[in-house]
Amino acid sequence: MSRVTLPMDSRVRERLRLLVHSGVTRCRDLRPHLQQFVETELFDGRPIPPRTDARFWPADVTIRNAVYHDVSSVKFVKLFIYDELNQNQN
Repeated sequence: MSRVTLPMDSRVRERLRLLVHSGVTRCRDLRPHLQQFVETELFDGRPIPPRTDARFWPADVTIRNAVYHDVSSVKFVKLFIYDELNQNQN
């Protein structure tokens, strides 16, 4: 049986991106940061969405895919900048 997952909330995705860019890349290290963000910053004083809501509580595979995408994009940008600097020096 396949299941349809909703995309991550844009605020959760952005927090994940910031954490990855600051060096946190392991799913088990990211999860507590995301939990604290959802509970204290997004829903402070309001009812917290159920853990089954994938927009705010993404699955491990979703987190790993996002980390892979972010790390890959950073490597690409660094490679592009390195190439640009080398071309300008020649």
